[in-house]
Order: sequence, then structure tokens, then C-alpha cells
Amino acid sequence: MARSAIALCIALTAILMFSSFFARSEFSAAMTLRGVAPQRLRPSALRSATFRRAMATNARVTDKRVSIHPYFQVKDGKMENFKAGFLDFYNAVDRESNCMHYSFSYNEAENRVFNREAYDSAEGLIKHIENTGDAGASVEMLHDGDAIVLEIMCPEEEVKKLEPIAKEMNAKIWVMDPDGFTNQNMEKGTDKCVSIHPYFTIKPESWEAFKGCFGKYYE
Repeated sequence: MARSAIALCIALTAILMFSSFFARSEFSAAMTLRGVAPQRLRPSALRSATFRRAMATNARVTDKRVSIHPYFQVKDGKMENFKAGFLDFYNAVDRESNCMHYSFSYNEAENRVFNREAYDSAEGLIKHIENTGDAGASVEMLHDGDAIVLEIMCPEEEVKKLEPIAKEMNAKIWVMDPDGFTNQNMEKGTDKCVSIHPYFTIKPESWEAFKGCFGKYYE
């Protein structure tokens, strides 16, 4: 009986040592792929957010998504009617294989609605616009069409494909920095991501210097 207990303890110890070694090795490999030199890590580091992000499937890849950012100015007293139309859009977009994420946000104090959405390519965005025509018509009379703000964010190689439809929709095109990334760690299902959208007005003489700071944020 005593021998069995000792053997069991030895086996458990070996398993724990192997698991610890395996975790450190996997972490070092993941960090090496990200261009970070492997280091001797404390156990707490293995539980850190950095470790979880580094080990995520397809973590930190170049962001090549194409997004469109519509802001609607809803007419007074029409917010609830407008929100009731969200489902028409969700049902239409649910059939789109190119859509990466899609949701509405609203600010009732200012009667504004924002549509947060992104697609895997310029073609994906164009298909979406064609697909949601009927849903858009259902809320057309509920907002001030002249007050719509439309912005398209895309990689430089997608600009030419999107210029015709941007001109047709009176949308501004913003070119994405090529070093921008996504961690590819969004789970399928309800969109629960929290986003922030800062806009900076840069002095002309400071433009290149400001762009030179992007890398510090990416780190």
C-alpha cells in the first residue's frame, strides 16, 4: 500500500513538472513568433494576459478588414421605431459569409445611432451594401438623410475598389496603417466587444512625426 502511494506521488510530481516545462516552452515559442526573445519566466507570467494573447489561435495578425462607420441622426421621437428596425439588418447580415462583426450602438441623448461593422474585403463590403437595401429602406424615413456621416476604413490596396461606391454614398475613405493588427480572439456569437474611436487633428508640419509614434502603440 505504501509503495503504491509513493509511486502515485512520484507520477503526479513528474506530470506537474512536465506540464510546467511544456507551458514555458509553448510560451517561449509563441513569443519568438511575435519577435520577442524568450526569457526565463516566473510562474505568474504564465498566467498573464500577455501569455493568453500570445497563445490565442492566429493571435496578432495584420488587420486587413474593411469597415464602414455610418452615423445616423434620428428624427425626434423616432428612436424606438429606428431601434425596432435593427432586427431587419441583423437577419439580412446573418446570411453574409464575408461579415466579421456587426452591431448597432445608440446615444439617445443626442438621437444618434452608430452601426459598427467590418468585412473581410472590399468585395465583402460591396456585397453587404447590396444585400441590405431593403432593410435600409425600412428606416429611411426615420433619420435625417442629409446628416448621415459615412466613413470607410480599409487597407491601401482596397482603396481603388471602394472609390466608386464611396463617391456614390458620399463616404470618406480612411487608409489603414499597414502595421495595424488584430488579435483574432473574438468569439462567435453576440458582439460584446467594447470599442473606442479617437479622432486626432494633426498639424501639417507634425504629420510624419505623429505617424512615427504608431509603433509605440502597437507594442
